[in-house]
Amino acid sequence: MALLLLTQASCQSLTSHSGTQGQPTSVSLVRYAQLPNMNIFTENLHSEDIDQYYILTRDDEYRKDTKQTIERIWKYLISSNLIGDDLEKFVKDAQRNFQGAIWQLELTYILNQKFKLLTPKSIGPDIIIDNGSEKIVIDCVASNISGINKVNRNYGQVEYLDQDKRKLRVLESISKKYDTYKKWIEKGIVEPINKFIIAIDTSSIPDSDLVGYPHANLIETVLFGYGKHVFVYNHETGNFTTQYRKQKEIIKENGSSVATNIFEDENYVNISAIIWKNTNFLSEHSLTGNNIFLYKNPIAKEILSLEL
Repeated sequence: MALLLLTQASCQSLTSHSGTQGQPTSVSLVRYAQLPNMNIFTENLHSEDIDQYYILTRDDEYRKDTKQTIERIWKYLISSNLIGDDLEKFVKDAQRNFQGAIWQLELTYILNQKFKLLTPKSIGPDIIIDNGSEKIVIDCVASNISGINKVNRNYGQVEYLDQDKRKLRVLESISKKYDTYKKWIEKGIVEPINKFIIAIDTSSIPDSDLVGYPHANLIETVLFGYGKHVFVYNHETGNFTTQYRKQKEIIKENGSSVATNIFEDENYVNISAIIWKNTNFLSEHSLTGNNIFLYKNPIAKEILSLEL
């Protein structure tokens, strides 16, 4: 995958390597023993507004391979004590927000191949990495599942994508997770010295490219303020080059402004990094990590030293 390299921050692809699994505790073993046969795909639990992707993956023979991969990850993470939620609650959440649940399972599985993961608590971050010299807490979100800025798809027809609305959808997801992190700090669930990472999946947000001149990827536009394309013509060579206008904020209809350069904004210094992917697990489930990228915040209070 081609990726625009940034001088402001480090961007790396995650790869799968052998490593240490999470270690069980007596408390977590009791919790998991309560529901030993709980399957992520079930007809016994029913949430309101059940996700159609959940139903299709559970029941459609065409998705059999994907279903088996998810079930394998699910069983592995249960045996490794790496799912913090009550299992029944997790399955109910998966029935409402299937992509969000699968994103958490996928990232946990990949990171556990290389790092020592701790058993997460029922309330708190989804993933905890113990790197000896630093503890890293990660919370996962699949953007565009719901929310006031949800970008709807119009299948089978040409449509104009509102780039600002796409950015606002990502920023809404990041802001909600950031607010949750601040509450954890207040309650002592995580410590300020812990490195905080938001892991965001934007594959449900409609995307488009100008033929021959692809946009800067969506996450870079909200981290570093990349705005609209500017085509620059060189009169000496006769060539065109593409650049991006700087866009540090979006003015909403109500007149309020939203920053679109998070990694240049002092209000977000408690976010050490962003993990990002833009591929749907239903079509890309190789579990190599090559489709997942890490962006380190160069102005974070707690600079991430870990190399993924």
